[in-house]
Amino acid sequence: MANRHYAKIADVWKHLPLTELLAVERPTRYLESHAGSAQYPLTPSPERDYGVRWFLDHAEASPATAASVYRRLLNGLPGRGGYPVQYPGSAMIAMLLIQRDASYLLCDTDPESIASLEEGAAQVGLIGQTRILHGDGRAAIWDEAVQAPDLRGWAVHIDPFDAFSSGISGGPSAVELARRLADRGVVVSYWYGYEDPSREMWAWDDIGAPVRQKAHSLWCGDVRFAEPETDSGIVGCGVLLANATDESIGRCEELGQGLENVYRDARLPSGRLGSLRFRSVR
Repeated sequence: MANRHYAKIADVWKHLPLTELLAVERPTRYLESHAGSAQYPLTPSPERDYGVRWFLDHAEASPATAASVYRRLLNGLPGRGGYPVQYPGSAMIAMLLIQRDASYLLCDTDPESIASLEEGAAQVGLIGQTRILHGDGRAAIWDEAVQAPDLRGWAVHIDPFDAFSSGISGGPSAVELARRLADRGVVVSYWYGYEDPSREMWAWDDIGAPVRQKAHSLWCGDVRFAEPETDSGIVGCGVLLANATDESIGRCEELGQGLENVYRDARLPSGRLGSLRFRSVR
């Protein structure tokens, strides 16, 4: 399993806005550059207890999070003790939400993740309309975008390990892919993390600034943690949305504000109490 960070607070602020975006936009073509696994065992740990488990236990602290698509989706999965047995990755979330209304391109370089994606797509009956690529998703998505006669109905989720490096095939970096797609009107959800507090909301400058004259809309929501993650070292994360509707952006804004209430004086992985901070720009 390449992704060891699943179901932590960073996943909450990745999937909470993503589910809302997909529920509103209802894309007919969904693509992921770094899909990861379809599902992960939701075993207890200090980080997951602070992440998705805390969210589910305290979602009613905010009307927005209580009514969120994310909460409803997780509560509808097979569970035990009030939590899902398996935590869905972003690709599985998309397949569960959009179902047969879309076709899918899911990419990853990890063989275990590819096997999990194949199993997940078969499990939900979508293997026939899902292409699962073991390789550089950045290059694959851009190649498909160049060849596609029409990009309307596309939604692309980008969640890279390395934002700025090019792939071995010489394709675009994750940041450049996001810029190019945003330029062409594609709905883009770009998740980013940062270890340096001075890099807060960096995607707004590095991705948003070059495309502001062409993108229909841009929004960035950033969450600063009360303490750094112990294994990754990140102190915050954010989501940049390009070309989303006003309804999607408004809902994501409310969810970010609501998340502050959900995590007010939360029990951190270290055991102490702390709150997170949400900021946004549009």
